[in-house]
Amino acid sequence: MLKHSEEKQFHCGECSKSFSREGDLKMHLQTHSDAKFIPCCHCDQKFLLEEKYKKHLLVHDEGGDLACPICGKNFKYESRLKTHVKSHNSENVFACRECNKSFAQKRHLITHLRTHSGEQPFQCTECNKRFSLRENYMRHLRSHSGEKPFACETCGKRFAIKANLQNHVWTHSDQKPHVCRVCSKQFAEKNSLTRHLRIHDGDKPYVCSDCNKRFTRRDHLKLHLQTHVGKRSAAAFT
Repeated sequence: MLKHSEEKQFHCGECSKSFSREGDLKMHLQTHSDAKFIPCCHCDQKFLLEEKYKKHLLVHDEGGDLACPICGKNFKYESRLKTHVKSHNSENVFACRECNKSFAQKRHLITHLRTHSGEQPFQCTECNKRFSLRENYMRHLRSHSGEKPFACETCGKRFAIKANLQNHVWTHSDQKPHVCRVCSKQFAEKNSLTRHLRIHDGDKPYVCSDCNKRFTRRDHLKLHLQTHVGKRSAAAFT
């Protein structure tokens, strides 16, 4: 497999940014021209292509006040809610030939088939990472853009992933829904429970690259790495 630096052979003469595909470079060059951008009506982002703008709107469609009367899932736009409700009223007529699982909508079958074929049609133009699911692709794009569209109504803290916001909301209540299966200790946030379970499991996923010492938490590894920095500084004067 080629490295990213070798793949990005198309270079912008205006800002030195590089791309792996000529089409991406051409689209980027428009940012240096007088091309008209499409502004998002929900946030400050702007888009050159209508297709990319429509994909971006899906980010803002998560959550909302319009609830499905059957399963309770929430939507911001009535059109999306209507499409969703139809999935409950339809028979599962689209069947997978590999595992006989069936779906009410053809697009759900198409997405499912990728679990068998390994197809990953969504590719990040920044790092070339590929995804089989659009929602995973959209979440990944935010790691490059820094976009955090989900805000806590209590403290204003923002998140790139809706699930992280939902997890954070528990910290403002007295409820601790995440319970340790070993000692029954309760936590408000799921990631706190995950860290705690490493104590019982003996899992130490964070490894020091200098001495191979292992840690259960990333912040403990960062503190440990400082001891090597001090040793290097002292050695420089000996």
